[in-house]
Amino acid sequence: MFDTLRRTWKNTTYIGTAFNPERFLLIWVVFIYVFFSVSGSKLPSYLLPMFPALALLMGKRLAEIRERTLLWQLAPILLVPLATLGFAPFTAQLAETPLKIEMYSDYAIWAVVAALVYLFGLISAMMLLVRRKISGSTGSGIKHFDWGTNYFIRT
Repeated sequence: MFDTLRRTWKNTTYIGTAFNPERFLLIWVVFIYVFFSVSGSKLPSYLLPMFPALALLMGKRLAEIRERTLLWQLAPILLVPLATLGFAPFTAQLAETPLKIEMYSDYAIWAVVAALVYLFGLISAMMLLVRRKISGSTGSGIKHFDWGTNYFIRT
């Protein structure tokens, strides 16, 4: 994501008074994020209007990116599900009351399930990238990322 934002600002050229949609989308994303972060608002839903513009910018970047670059950008993300798998058994230790201990223990199971789905999606996407099947890789990665995120958020 940060690579997309940086490249959008750097690679879009301003030609006279021509409208630049990439730069407009970038300003849209940055303005909403900075404004609601600085304002101290505690409602995360205020950031939602930034995601359509961010999705358009990232979709453009995915269409242009080389397989090898995408593979190297996906590699560090493997740490997220691995860390979740490592820390999930210890979530009950964060609780102070017996009810929270029970709830956190139940939550740990779903965190492990979500992390495994997430890990499977990332590994399958990376394997498809190595085989030079980027469209399958993108679809597989997005599908498993969505499944993993939904399991993690719903619990």
